[in-house]
Amino acid sequence: MQALSLSLRQNANTLSSMYESLMCLPYFQGMSKDEITSVLDKVKLEFIRYNDGQKIASQDSPCDTLTMLVRGVVTSTCISPDKSYTIMEEISTPFVFEPYSLFGKKPSYRCSYHAIGECDILTIKKHYLFSEFSKYAIFQMNLLNLLSQRAQKKNNHICERHPESIPDKIINFVANRIEQQDGKKVVQLKMEDLANILGETRINISRTLNMFQQQGLIELKRKEIRIPSFKKLADTKGTFQEKKVEEKKTARANFDSAGTNKQKKFTFLLVLTQKSATFANAIQAQGWFRSSAG
Repeated sequence: MQALSLSLRQNANTLSSMYESLMCLPYFQGMSKDEITSVLDKVKLEFIRYNDGQKIASQDSPCDTLTMLVRGVVTSTCISPDKSYTIMEEISTPFVFEPYSLFGKKPSYRCSYHAIGECDILTIKKHYLFSEFSKYAIFQMNLLNLLSQRAQKKNNHICERHPESIPDKIINFVANRIEQQDGKKVVQLKMEDLANILGETRINISRTLNMFQQQGLIELKRKEIRIPSFKKLADTKGTFQEKKVEEKKTARANFDSAGTNKQKKFTFLLVLTQKSATFANAIQAQGWFRSSAG
């Protein structure tokens, strides 16, 4: 399979049909049609059509273009640095392929991307971001906003309170490693590895995952967790913790109640014993019987 590459300036029909698509992309929002026309006169935007299964980018390969998904769906595959797990997800338009990977110490893709069905990709060479797009304040602001949003999202994940319940820990593990909540997700890993990452026992992880499966939130396969809708799974976050807190309150109330009953019984027996001793002493004082000790 071979990708079809087109230059927008050389194809008037494509140029006309792409205006609306460009306006939907986050980088071009707020730009006028005249501004976009001016950009297209100076910058070569590559429109590439990929067929089902074609590779768009590879993990750890150089990221030297600003790449945007204009139409269709792609799948991303990210292998952890220690190779202990792999996370795959379906991503739909509008989507920008790792703009944060264009800069920094290691400008390379964090994930691999493949087309699902037919999809259209728009690419801009990195040097154009400084030579031409730097002239447009709106484009610069959009770029900075996207980079800032990701940085803030990662910072929030670091600063947020660590979940106590195992279900919330599992949800957090996936949420911190995906790009979009919508779409299918697949996590490939051993249950022992997930338990080690979350600091829990394998049996507790297994029970929680089976509970998720019984509720229709996930599908368990050998060394694989399939999530049809992560949004539905994420919506349950916190409910397990609330339930756990209520169970603790109920258990505490039952314990206190049991403790109170035991205290009452103990007090009754103590009073009864004291009265019995007093009665026995009174009888002995009257000389009705003598103590066995005597």
